[in-house]
Amino acid sequence: MSLDLSNPALELSFSPRQLSIIQFAPTQKIPSRLVELLVTPGKEMPFLSITRTPAEVSIIVPSKILNEIYPLGVRTWLSPSRCLETH
Repeated sequence: MSLDLSNPALELSFSPRQLSIIQFAPTQKIPSRLVELLVTPGKEMPFLSITRTPAEVSIIVPSKILNEIYPLGVRTWLSPSRCLETH
């Protein structure tokens, strides 16, 4: 079976933003510095995803924002990553 993409229903492009994916155990407490960042009024958050499954909690935010609060030696997340945008 082949996939015909000659007339796609959606146009896709790569987002120019680099994203970071932070993974936590489902019972692990999310650090207060990160929570403050996520709920600060007026803080530009062009992309945010919080996903909870029985196995983990994942938070995806722009890498630039995390770099503001975590120094290089403290990073424990997957970075950089990109996402696809639909048009």
